[in-house]
Amino acid sequence: MNDTSSGLAYRSHPRYCEIKYEDLVQSSVPVLKKLCEFIDEDYTDEMLEPSAIGQDSMDIGRLVNNQNSKDKVSTTSMGRWSRDLSSDEKRDFMNVAGELLITMGYVEDHSWAK
Repeated sequence: MNDTSSGLAYRSHPRYCEIKYEDLVQSSVPVLKKLCEFIDEDYTDEMLEPSAIGQDSMDIGRLVNNQNSKDKVSTTSMGRWSRDLSSDEKRDFMNVAGELLITMGYVEDHSWAK
């Protein structure tokens, strides 16, 4: 959350490119092409295939925290923060990240947590 909040200060900077996970999983090719153009990198279809990378370069510590990091991007986790949390967890999440959710356009207000 702090990384995202800190990055918002640079939204109007020409070296800032904002990509939402939801956009990436729903429109992978155009979003990746936009990102590649932004970083002056050639787009290839292999970017969408985790198995095309070959030897796993991720350390085990990162895999412990994100077991799906070696899988293709997927819509499976979209919106989990609003549907899978208990009422208490939603309230806690809202207290920590509620304003950021509004700023990023995920919700209009705090009513999702009630």
